[in-house]
Amino acid sequence: GITPLRAILDELPRDVRTLYIAPVAGDDADPEVSDALARELRRLVRERAYFRVSDSESTADAVLRVHLVDFIARPVAFDKYDEVLDYETTIRVDATLERDDGEVLWRGKGIESTRSHAAVAGAVVSTSSAFQAGERIRLDDLAEMADAQLGESRRRHAHASIAEDLADAIYSRIMAGL
Repeated sequence: GITPLRAILDELPRDVRTLYIAPVAGDDADPEVSDALARELRRLVRERAYFRVSDSESTADAVLRVHLVDFIARPVAFDKYDEVLDYETTIRVDATLERDDGEVLWRGKGIESTRSHAAVAGAVVSTSSAFQAGERIRLDDLAEMADAQLGESRRRHAHASIAEDLADAIYSRIMAGL
């Protein structure tokens, strides 16, 4: 069954009230994605208001460390000339919540999110619920964009969505697993 919130809160260490979100690390870490994920984690922690966000590791009760394990972008759809129409990006991270003495309070391995994104205007399904719900491009501007410009915009949007998904998964797992 579903664990009641009161039971989850009773499991949390009472002395852990402030978190420092460490910069996202990893050999393949794209600075744009790393920054977006750390920013999204800070936003979620503030919004959900159980913990406070600390500006430094030294003033925090615990540190959330996220390590980017895999960053895979691959073409998944092609036109009849073998030009790429769609890409799929998967980002996988490991995360730990540690006290300042190194004690691990929580660990999450292999947390991942995948999003597809169009590479050319002809591959955008503007009537899809995903486009209409979260798109930052105005439909009127879509036809005016060069494919390279659109592809870059769609890639950034996919990465931002992945950062949101990963932050939510990490935070939810911390709350369920402590």
